[in-house]
Amino acid sequence: SAGARPLRPLQAPSAGSPPLPPPPVEELLGSSGAQMDMPRSTGMQVACVLAGFLASPVVGQYLHSEKYVDRDFFTKWDFFNIDDPSHGHVSYVDYPTAVSLNLVGANDDEVFMSADANSVVQPGGGGRKSLRLQSVKTYNSGLFIIHVKHVPTGCGVWPAFWLYGEGPGAQWPGWGEYDIIEGVNKANIVRTALHTSAGCDQSGVVPGQDFSSVFTQGMSKAADNCDIKADGQYKNQGCSQDGPPGSIGDELNTAGGGTWAGEWDPIGKRIRTWFWPDGTEPLDIVAKIPDPDGWGKPYSFFSLEDWACPTSHFQNMRMVFSLDLGGDLAESHFQKSCPDFASRMSCADLIQYHPEELKQAFWSIKALDVYQWRPLPPPGAEFDASTATPTTEAPPSFDQVGATAGAGGSAGLPPGADISSPAALRHEAMERSLPAPTVPPEMSKVSISDRDRPSFGFMQAQGDTSRPPFVARAADWIGSGIAGATALVLLLVIIRVASGSRQSESDRQVVMHLNDSDSCSSCRTQSGLD
Repeated sequence: SAGARPLRPLQAPSAGSPPLPPPPVEELLGSSGAQMDMPRSTGMQVACVLAGFLASPVVGQYLHSEKYVDRDFFTKWDFFNIDDPSHGHVSYVDYPTAVSLNLVGANDDEVFMSADANSVVQPGGGGRKSLRLQSVKTYNSGLFIIHVKHVPTGCGVWPAFWLYGEGPGAQWPGWGEYDIIEGVNKANIVRTALHTSAGCDQSGVVPGQDFSSVFTQGMSKAADNCDIKADGQYKNQGCSQDGPPGSIGDELNTAGGGTWAGEWDPIGKRIRTWFWPDGTEPLDIVAKIPDPDGWGKPYSFFSLEDWACPTSHFQNMRMVFSLDLGGDLAESHFQKSCPDFASRMSCADLIQYHPEELKQAFWSIKALDVYQWRPLPPPGAEFDASTATPTTEAPPSFDQVGATAGAGGSAGLPPGADISSPAALRHEAMERSLPAPTVPPEMSKVSISDRDRPSFGFMQAQGDTSRPPFVARAADWIGSGIAGATALVLLLVIIRVASGSRQSESDRQVVMHLNDSDSCSSCRTQSGLD
C-alpha cells in the first residue's frame, strides 16, 4: 500500500516565470469542457475514493505538481528546430513558424500539434515541417499522467512522448531516456523503453510476474538490456516492452484515445507504466489523488535496484513530444508495416510527395499532469509552500549544453542556434530586463476543416497566474477534512452516550413501578413500551 512507501521530503512546484500568451483557440470541435470526461453517475464513486483516502493510514501521497494542458501550454516548452538526430525527413520548426502554418493550437481543455499535411515538399526544399517540443522544466522523479484523444499514425509516421536527461557535459544517453509512448507506421501496440549507457540490465525482470506484457524481440534475444550498444539487440534499441493491443495507432484513435501513467520512482527503485482505454481510467486518477499501488500489475516494469540499473542512470529529465517522419526506426519497419507503399516508393518519397497520406499525423491531448510524492502533514498543520524544497532544477540553456537525441542518436547544439519559442522569448526578455513580448490581440481566423481533426480560431490569451499552488490548497483541504471527520466522530459518540443514558433511566423507572398498579400504565406509556 501507499503507506509502506519510504518518506520523501515535503516539496512544492517551483514558481514559474510570467507567462507569454500563446495562440489560444476559441473552441475545439467536440471539446467537452473537461480534461477527462466523468459521467454524473461516477460522482458518488469519486466521493467514496476521497473518503477512503482520508480514512486510510497513508503517510504520503502523490500530489498534483503541474497541470500542462491550458491556454499557456506552449509557454512551458522549447521548440527544438535543428536537424533531426534520428535522421527523419523532417524540418522541425520554431514556434512562430508553427503558428503561421497552423500546426499548433491550445485552449484550457485540449492541445493540438501536427505535422504539415498540406504541401508537397519540393526537391532541395528540406524535410517536411513538423514538431518536437521539450519541456522547460526538468525532473528527477514523478508520476506523469497523459490523456490522449488522438496519437499521430500512418505510414512513415513516428510519434513519441518521452523523457530524457541532459546537462552540462552529458551526452545522450548518459542521463537516460524513458519512452512512455512510442510507435511507428501503422502499429497498434505501443512500446515503452529505456535507453542508457552500460550498466542497466533488466534480464532479472520477469514477464508475467513483474509486468503483464513481454520484452520486445531484439536481433537474437529479448531486448532486456537498456544499454544502447548491448549485444544481441538492435543499435540504440535499449530495453523495450510491448504494451497492450489498441494502445496506439488507428485502434486507439477509433476508440477515442486513452490514458497512460508513467511512474519514475527512484526512491522505490522502479519505473512502471500503465495504460487504460478512454473511459476506463481508475477513479483515483479522475479525482486527481492517484495511487499507483492500487492499479494492478503494470504492462511495463523496469527495476532501478543497484543490481539491475542504478538510479544514477536517470537525471534531470525533460518531457518531449516528437512527431518524426521517416527516420531510423520508421524506415527500418517501412517495408513490413506498409508493403503496398513499399512496393511503389521509398519512405522518403511518401513523406515528400504525398501529404494526403499524412492527414492522421497529429496529436490531440486532453490532459497532461505531473505528480510528486510527498508525506502528508499532520492534522491541523499548515503547509508552507515557500519553504518546501523544489523537485526540479532550472534547466541549462541550449547554448550551454548539447542537444540530445531521442530513440537513436545524438547531436550537438551549436551556440546561438535559433530555438524560438514562447519560453525562449520570455527568458530573453527577462535577461534584458524588458517586458515580455505578447501575441497581437487579434489573430486571423484559421481554417483547417479539410482535415480529420478539430478546427481552431485564434484569439487573445487570458492567462491566470494568480491562482495559489495546488499543493498548499491540497494540504489545507486534507487537514480540514481530517479535523472535520474527527469532530464528526466525537459528536456521534456523545449523542450515543447521551441516548444510552436516557434509555437506561427510563428502563430503571419501569422496573421500580412494575408492582405499582396505579403507576404501571403511565410508566409504560412514558417509556414507550405500549
